[in-house]
Amino acid sequence: MRTSWWCGASLALVLSIAGPVQAGLFDSLKNSLGGGSQADDSGKSPEERALSYYRKGKKSYESGDYQGAREHLSKALELYSSDGKIRIVKDQQVEWVETPRGLERRVVSDSTAYDYYPNRYMGYVSNELARIEKERQQAWTAEQQNQQAQMALQEKFANPPHLLIRYDLIDSNRDNILSAKESAKVVVTVENAGKSMAESVEVAIWSSTSNVTLGCCDTRRKLTIGNIAPGQSVIETLEIIATEKVATGSEKLSLTATEADGFGLPEELQFAFATQEYMPAAFAIVDQRVSHLTGNSYEVSYTVVNQGKGPAVDAVTQIRAESRDILLLGDSEVSIGQLAVNASQRVSFTFAKTNRLKSGDRLPVALRAIDKSDESTQKEFTHAMVLPAGGAPQRYAANSYQAPTPLAPAASAIAIEPVDTDIPEGVEKIQFGRAFVIGNGRYAKLDPVDFAENDASVVAQYAKKTLGFKKTKTYLNEDTFGLRDIFGTKEKSFKDGDLYNMVKRDSELQPNPPVFIYYSGHGAPGLSDGKAYLVPVDAQMERLDQQGYPLEDLYAAIKNLPTNNVTLVLDSCFSGNTDTSSGKKTKALYTGVSPAAFKTNELKPDNISNLTLFTSASASEVSYWHKESRHGLFTYNFLRALRGSADNWVKGNKDGVVSAEEIQNFVSYEVAEYIDQTDKGSKQTPGLSGQTSKPLAILKK
Repeated sequence: MRTSWWCGASLALVLSIAGPVQAGLFDSLKNSLGGGSQADDSGKSPEERALSYYRKGKKSYESGDYQGAREHLSKALELYSSDGKIRIVKDQQVEWVETPRGLERRVVSDSTAYDYYPNRYMGYVSNELARIEKERQQAWTAEQQNQQAQMALQEKFANPPHLLIRYDLIDSNRDNILSAKESAKVVVTVENAGKSMAESVEVAIWSSTSNVTLGCCDTRRKLTIGNIAPGQSVIETLEIIATEKVATGSEKLSLTATEADGFGLPEELQFAFATQEYMPAAFAIVDQRVSHLTGNSYEVSYTVVNQGKGPAVDAVTQIRAESRDILLLGDSEVSIGQLAVNASQRVSFTFAKTNRLKSGDRLPVALRAIDKSDESTQKEFTHAMVLPAGGAPQRYAANSYQAPTPLAPAASAIAIEPVDTDIPEGVEKIQFGRAFVIGNGRYAKLDPVDFAENDASVVAQYAKKTLGFKKTKTYLNEDTFGLRDIFGTKEKSFKDGDLYNMVKRDSELQPNPPVFIYYSGHGAPGLSDGKAYLVPVDAQMERLDQQGYPLEDLYAAIKNLPTNNVTLVLDSCFSGNTDTSSGKKTKALYTGVSPAAFKTNELKPDNISNLTLFTSASASEVSYWHKESRHGLFTYNFLRALRGSADNWVKGNKDGVVSAEEIQNFVSYEVAEYIDQTDKGSKQTPGLSGQTSKPLAILKK
């Protein structure tokens, strides 16, 4: 009886203790899982709070609240920093278990793993915030630019650009009449005479009829000019061609110009030009020669003259062997191209003969000329050429087709200044400085440059006496290795040449010693690379890329010199043509190559701050000779300029100092005047780049 009572009292005591404990645990779990009436994170585990912040951050990100998302995710990462799964206690209770040793208290729990990727979403948030900031910056920049554009536009309307357009028609025979089948150049000059930038300028030009085309077949062209600064001008050139339907009378071209903000031409411009109906070319041959070359090889040469009433568009001349004793070497046809009325072109062919042909035998060849655009112009000529014995060439009278007419009236006597003998003395005496003067005249496989040696000899005297260079070195008829010895080689950084070594010695005694370099001789374009080359006297044109001295190498050699005071004078053309001994028409240096293949890169160097460069002609022009003075045309006038003419004429300032700009102005004018006087038929445009105000000579008064 006592035992039962004690057991019952013990059980009641246990239940009275366990009941409150279980109730307290239940309420605590309920509150921690959000089931209580007053939820509070203070009682949650770090994992629970991290999961809560993560879910809030994710929700904020998805709703576009990126700042809020970043705040929540940052708090989540402070509590739990690893992405993946996070484990949260789901349920927990305490129970008493009877064991042999008595009652023991046990905690029974259950947990669940939840997705948890705060780092990933923090990356998403950062990308979005960066995108928003970038867009904000772009919007701000655009707004600033828009404001600046509006201010600029207001300024532009207050001081607008003012376009002026000039145009010139240059027909191939320079008679100011565009004949049928003749081509011409239209030079359009667009100038901004206003006070603001003219932007996105375009010029439209069109022909009034299809009788005149722009280029091969279009009657309308658009020229994209671009921006033109105040006071600046842009020159555009296009070709126009008169078709065979052109009648005697006139045609016109119309043009207009537009500008981005409406400041183009207010109305259409028109200009008319005279036209001439189709008049066929008619050919003659004159000045026939047969020359012995070597062994059984000979050359026959003659001049083709257009004595018709109209220009030839695509003239060619052909030679045909009329005997098996003649073998033509190379092409049997030479393309002349356009040939204006009274214009002429010298051509040559080479051939070999058998021993059956003797000296004095009639040369068994037939000669023909034709304008391929008009088969009716085809003519075959009789001739009386015979095989020479060798040595001096044989000359013959004109062909029997038509007696030749004078190509141009005889030029009047031209006054010559005594540039070779009356050499002025300069004030400066340059002790530490160098003058390098080169004259290449006697070529083994090319026509000579008749006056190159005289050019070099006289220029060297001016370098000493007028410019003041005590150390002047003259080089004549330099071959492939000679030019490399003078200027050096690219492989050695040009430090293996006389130029570098001599200037280096002077620079060690005086900073920036002056250097003067002059070259007279052949220049030519490389057919394979378009580079400009100085031509050594032993060069073969077909191997010019190996034997010639690249002009770009000369520029590089100058750039590497230890001085910032170099003057380079080039009396040489790089068009692939040369002046002839007659001084009337030019001749191609390459044989059997169309002149269209002669394309030379720009002659002006880039980024050579220590160089002042004079060029005798542009890349596509010929440097003519001045036979009367026995100099190159450019060199003769360059020497005149150094004698004081450039300083004392209308564009000189008469201060006794001959500057580069004064020389350029004087030489350009005098060269153009001589070409007009002697009717050369093509331009020669001297050039100057570098320090234009640089003084070259100070003359004694």
